[in-house]
Amino acid sequence: AGAAALGLLLHGYRNRRWPVSGAPHLYLVTVAGGLVAALSVWFLFATALDGSARPLPFIPLANPVDVAQLGFILAVFFWFRALARSSKNPFRNSVHLRALPILLLFIWFNGLLARVTHHLLGVRFRFDDLWESVALQVAYSLSWAVIGLYLTVWANRRNHRTVWITGATLLGLVVIKLFLVDLRELSTGPKIGTFLVVGLLLLIVGYQAPVPPGNKEEEKEEE
Repeated sequence: AGAAALGLLLHGYRNRRWPVSGAPHLYLVTVAGGLVAALSVWFLFATALDGSARPLPFIPLANPVDVAQLGFILAVFFWFRALARSSKNPFRNSVHLRALPILLLFIWFNGLLARVTHHLLGVRFRFDDLWESVALQVAYSLSWAVIGLYLTVWANRRNHRTVWITGATLLGLVVIKLFLVDLRELSTGPKIGTFLVVGLLLLIVGYQAPVPPGNKEEEKEEE
């Protein structure tokens, strides 16, 4: 419902429909921004839901939680797109704020992995049980490493230092997780496999995607 409300507001802004037509900038920035902030809180709470739709079977991406969260992420994306086209965009130079849709997508993806582990592997949807799940821990480590690799390579090709730092930070979190969590929780086989794959990805980053010099947009953001 929240994503639908945001979508209707953006539709009204784009087509200059009442009541948005009376104060389009107010609705686009203040009203839509407040709605996005409130729905972001809901989004975090929804991530902790298991996505059950009994008596219907669980289907990844097609359960109530995934549909609602993806709808919200899509609405946020179109909100930023509308802001980018506005001459009075107060967030024009905010590189970090524009990363919100990507952050929401990352949070959703992690919740999806937990829900899939619960429904398809029979792990109870409780923090302790999910924490001790070998399959989920390996999935987190490998998926985070792949995402971090993609971000660093993409940023290196486009001289986008902020994105590169984000990817490198994610890879650093994977390394920390390997030593603090995986080394203690995983059995020998998954532990060795995870370490080898992550180590290979880090090697690729070192040779193929060193830190880029940055671009003018990022320099303006720092100033």
